[in-house]
Amino acid sequence: LRSAAELMVKGPHTALECQQTAERILVHCDRMSRMINDLLLLHRIECNPQEIQFAPVRLSPLLKEIAAAFAEVAQLKAITLETRADAEGAVFGNESMLRRLFSNLLDNALRYTEKQGWVWVQLTADDSAATVQVRDTGIGIAPSDQPRVFDRFWRADPSRSRETGGAGLGLSIAQSLAELHGGVILVESELGKGACFTVRLPARRSPSPDAARATSSSTSSPP
Repeated sequence: LRSAAELMVKGPHTALECQQTAERILVHCDRMSRMINDLLLLHRIECNPQEIQFAPVRLSPLLKEIAAAFAEVAQLKAITLETRADAEGAVFGNESMLRRLFSNLLDNALRYTEKQGWVWVQLTADDSAATVQVRDTGIGIAPSDQPRVFDRFWRADPSRSRETGGAGLGLSIAQSLAELHGGVILVESELGKGACFTVRLPARRSPSPDAARATSSSTSSPP
């Protein structure tokens, strides 16, 4: 970022060269901004969970809305995006945080799925839990890499970072958000054949003592 700005200042450059350099600077600034926001979110989840408000959330309409938001991205890559979310899947959580959780998983699936591939989002539910699976036909993850897939800033193939964008925080945030809601996130994958991320959340129950206290304090009247 600094070198690009210095080259622009030193000049001389044509108008086209200046425009191209400015565009590269904007791309890097956008990535840095997203990374900072991601780190702030992780800090909030880990250090101030009591400030996060929880309420009943229906996952079915939420997942359909998220999939609709990614429809254009899928279309640009000729990826078939299919959503199966007929079950209600009511959980106790923060809708904004849950939106981020599943958006991160869907974004990851679309990033690492080649053109004309497939991505599925499926919701199932029973009396005890709601389960969301995001499955793709992407590049997959080697067995040796899977234990590290939720580590911050980690990438299976660092050489793809420029191509795919992001800072390697999306899956780490997804795991933190799943755990915040008292749930778990698992990955199954075969290199070259795609990956499946499974999120299992308890059905309409307080995910943690901190979250329960936050909800209670937000609804109780002062003495």
